[in-house]
Order: sequence, then C-alpha cells, then structure tokens
Amino acid sequence: MRKTITLIAMSGIFGLAVLLTGCQSYSHTYSYNKKAKIRQYSRISEMNSRMLVSDFDTFMMLDKPSSLSHWHTPARLR
Repeated sequence: MRKTITLIAMSGIFGLAVLLTGCQSYSHTYSYNKKAKIRQYSRISEMNSRMLVSDFDTFMMLDKPSSLSHWHTPARLR
C-alpha cells in the first residue's frame, strides 16, 4: 500500500513538472533576433485567440452547422 501511494505521488510530481515546463526545448531557438521572436509570439498569440473564439463558439453552439454529412438531410425551404 505504501509503495502504491509513493508511486502515485511520484508520478503526480513528475506529471506536474512536465505540465509546468512544457515540451519546448530551450537549448536552441529557431528565431535568433528580437524582431523575429516578437513576430513568432504575436503569431502564437493570434492563433491562440482564434482557437479560443472557435472553442467558445462550438461550446455555445454559435457556429453554423456544416452542410457536409454522410446522412441524407432535407433541403431547406426558403
């Protein structure tokens, strides 16, 4: 029982460490100058905000339903 609790605690600590540090390697970067890093982070920020809006629309069901379906759907009457 004690080994199980220790194993769960150690895996929780390891999981938390991986979650907090992330998967990005800090030993090398692809953009070396300051302007390129600013552009990179602005693209990342823009993409994250677009994904957040998309997730919110999906969660609140505000997005238009897709007309692509494997099943027969009746045509809309105007």
